[in-house]
Amino acid sequence: MNTKTFLLPAVAMATFSLHAQPAKLLFDLHPVLAPGATIAGHVFDRFTTVDEAVINDAGEVAFVAHWQAYGRGKQPASAVFTLHRLVASNEGTIDGKNILGIITDGHLAISPAGVVAYEAFYDTGDVPGIFVERQYALTPAELPNLRNDGFTVNDDGTVTMGARAEAPPCSEVPARPAPPRGIRFTPPRLPRQIPLTIGQPQPTPPAARAGYFCNALPMLSSNAKGQVVIPVNTGAGPYLFIATPEAQHR
Repeated sequence: MNTKTFLLPAVAMATFSLHAQPAKLLFDLHPVLAPGATIAGHVFDRFTTVDEAVINDAGEVAFVAHWQAYGRGKQPASAVFTLHRLVASNEGTIDGKNILGIITDGHLAISPAGVVAYEAFYDTGDVPGIFVERQYALTPAELPNLRNDGFTVNDDGTVTMGARAEAPPCSEVPARPAPPRGIRFTPPRLPRQIPLTIGQPQPTPPAARAGYFCNALPMLSSNAKGQVVIPVNTGAGPYLFIATPEAQHR
């Protein structure tokens, strides 16, 4: 199971040890994709699962989804989308390489201008390559001493290996309560704001503290504004939410 896609129910049930009086922070949870939505002809119904999702500083989102293709002998389909277009799918050829499948739990990146990079299996079948939009970039496994721990993509399409930098430390952002050791979600009544009850953690070094919601949920993609993109799959179909710190709306 991809833990990201079922995160909201998991977080709602999670309990942590709290060591101080809780402080309440408010985040606006805004749905940007809901069951029944259509992008590039694909309907996001109950047969579609959203896997990875990333967000850039402009609030643009890219994500990977998969679904069961109709027809005898058809293999599950997978594709990379933004909220407005299809980037690539497991059908067709990119830069002369036959795409066998988009990796649903692989790495994904989006540049400040909305250029998308993703991982996919191609003709070789054994190791995935990194593609940028409709162009092949590289296959990390074929390069000596190169570990694929993630990557970022620049507006010109160049790929930089290495995970995206985390949010700036607390000394570089407005003062806010330190990240929580525990989070409890009040059951949402979408699309209203969802109050989060956040407990103050035990003292930690200043460099380890940051005032952003994303640091409380490091498995999710976040941007420099503290916005977090949350994929949630339900029996009716997938949702994508952007959680924005309440202070951003003031």
